[in-house]
Amino acid sequence: MQIDPPGRPEFAALDVVVVDDDAFMLKVLEKSLLRLGVTRVRLCATAPEALGTVDALDGAKALLVCDLNMPDMDGVEFIKAIAKRKFAGAVLILSGAHATVRGAAAHLALAYGVNLVGTYEKPLALDRLADALGAALEG
Repeated sequence: MQIDPPGRPEFAALDVVVVDDDAFMLKVLEKSLLRLGVTRVRLCATAPEALGTVDALDGAKALLVCDLNMPDMDGVEFIKAIAKRKFAGAVLILSGAHATVRGAAAHLALAYGVNLVGTYEKPLALDRLADALGAALEG
């Protein structure tokens, strides 16, 4: 039996922005992040909305959780856009896309200089999410 990791007070220092066009996935991630101790979670249903949210961050430690398959602007285009903006926070790719697609997106993110803390398939286990939060705090 696996026991979920408890919330960690240091996670309250993070601003987490989640971009996913699936409303159910947004709520699941929000609940998981709050359970882990994150207090500032911003949910975005579109990549353009998430770009505006990222632009408004005050420079605090940030983690951006990004889906790949989204309308209007897919995850790869979104990663290019945040790289252009010189987003200093961490990025976690979380997608139901095939492993080769996730891997290609990860290689692209790294090539653009994005601080990638992980690439995972949906749904994401709470302990792996905690690992990504910890990596984002480490910078």
